[in-house]
Amino acid sequence: MDITDDESEKGRTPRTRKRKCYLSKKEYRRKKRNSGKAYRTLKGKKVSEKIFSNVNCHCRMKCFDKVDEEDRKKTFENFWNIGVFSCQNAFLCGLIKQEKPKVRRPRDNSRQAKIAINQYYIPIGGNSVKVCKKYFLDTFQISDGRMTRAMKKVQTGEQPGADKRGSGTPANKIPEDKINKIREHISSFPMYQSHYTRAHNPNRKYLSSNLNIRLMYNLYQEDCKNKAIIPVKEAIYRRTFNSDFNLHFHVPNKDTCVKCDQYKILKTAPDVDKNEKRKLEVEHELHLRKAEAARQSMKREKEKSDRDSLYYVFTFDLEKALPFPTLTCSVAYYKRNMYVYNLGCHELSSGLGFMYVWDETTASRGAQEIGSCVTKHIDARAAKCTHVVMYSDACTGQNRNIKLALMCMKAVQSDNNVNIIDHKFMVSGHSFLPNDSDFGSVEVYAKTRTMFSREDWYTAIAKARRNKPFHVTVMTSEDFMSTKNLEQAVTNRKINERKQPLSWLKMQWIRSTRHEPFTLFYKETLNEDYPFESINLKPAKVGRPISIGNIQLDKLYKGPRPVTAEKKKDMVDLLPYIPPIYHDYFKNLKTCGISQDSGPMEIIEEL
Repeated sequence: MDITDDESEKGRTPRTRKRKCYLSKKEYRRKKRNSGKAYRTLKGKKVSEKIFSNVNCHCRMKCFDKVDEEDRKKTFENFWNIGVFSCQNAFLCGLIKQEKPKVRRPRDNSRQAKIAINQYYIPIGGNSVKVCKKYFLDTFQISDGRMTRAMKKVQTGEQPGADKRGSGTPANKIPEDKINKIREHISSFPMYQSHYTRAHNPNRKYLSSNLNIRLMYNLYQEDCKNKAIIPVKEAIYRRTFNSDFNLHFHVPNKDTCVKCDQYKILKTAPDVDKNEKRKLEVEHELHLRKAEAARQSMKREKEKSDRDSLYYVFTFDLEKALPFPTLTCSVAYYKRNMYVYNLGCHELSSGLGFMYVWDETTASRGAQEIGSCVTKHIDARAAKCTHVVMYSDACTGQNRNIKLALMCMKAVQSDNNVNIIDHKFMVSGHSFLPNDSDFGSVEVYAKTRTMFSREDWYTAIAKARRNKPFHVTVMTSEDFMSTKNLEQAVTNRKINERKQPLSWLKMQWIRSTRHEPFTLFYKETLNEDYPFESINLKPAKVGRPISIGNIQLDKLYKGPRPVTAEKKKDMVDLLPYIPPIYHDYFKNLKTCGISQDSGPMEIIEEL
């Protein structure tokens, strides 16, 4: 199981899908029995709880007078609180001292002579009081047989031993080779890792959203039928899936805010005092106000763009990866997919949606790819405007970083009328952008259609809406630019002009202006009354720096991006189920030597 290999190598217990550990009925009975609690046997017989009783042994050693009732009761409770059969036996054996008989009475040869006699002691404080056998057994409420069996182990030099009752192999136990077949079948499905959940749950992986445990079990039954193997029951398959794997069936949708969920849990925790709860309530209120301020800010910007034709406002977001081919035959569930990427730009004044699409052989989906699409959109729709405002989610890897900021700085210095570009970020968990509705239309339209190729996705996106249809732009490798030359032309400083450390994670507003080409302005709030902080990116070398607008950007890709050899093999295996007109695309895929198993594919979703 490749999911748990990393943790197994580090000596930690692998995390699985099943979080809570429930005792089986047999384990529950054993725990109750070893703790002296009441329980029912497998046949339904009720066994009473062990209750302390200060019984008088009436022996000549006067045991009853030597031990106080409270001390005897404490010894009884300590024994049953151990709760482990083998540890209890070791405890008993430690209180019994074996000695050789001093006097041997003459007997016939009907039985073997004693080789040792037992001396019994009860621990009282730091001392041990010698008592008779009956008093000893009555104190712990155990049988003579249990004590005798434990002492026989000691005589032979063995450990007192564990509880072997019910420890044999059950008659209905599933053979290990069948369980391994289940594991192999589950592992045969392509698994993906989430980009955003990797920080707090690095070993969780995801299966296709088209799968579920019932469907996987049906495929398992077909596989067993083909191999002439008797399949196990669905309950066994489901238990193995939950106990041995940390798998889920879809990319995690961020419908709720992580911070809000944490605040709710902490506020209801019983161990949090009133002052701490009050502090959490204040922090939560500020968080919600910040989210509401971002929504109101976008609303005001839309109203301003409606009044001023030179004021252009749009939102952009990257849709989840769109797989192809989307086949329904059973063999397709075991194969990897190719993916189409779709960056949507939504114009707030007109309500139009602009989709910039490409597949994974054309480009990846990092900050430079996002920046290339955004600047292309600005050149196409806002070249005559003087002020551009764009909203996005707060994904640092794609949107909130130096690469995208530099591309905006170059765009504002280019041959157009734009003087200011503002990039504003919604609050994580509350980034409800109009793009979500656009993507929903695409997914609803494509739900009942089979996508054999990337062109099928491009067509589906263009036809997803009748009213205000989306404008689809197919990106080529020539359209994606590298920021390498821009990064070499500036100094990426870690402090602002007031010598204060800056954090990209806290920025909510980034501004680039034509009049100050090497200065990046930013705020950690969307409040217009709050002043901007500034970062001086001007290079430290002597001489006049080259104008950012004149810096030539190199192509990010020199040719098609390769896929793994395993993925191409999967695509070739699916060719019998794909119309022949699409075969050339899959046959001509360029491959690289990196194994798909060396690193899981990331699925990027909204943070």
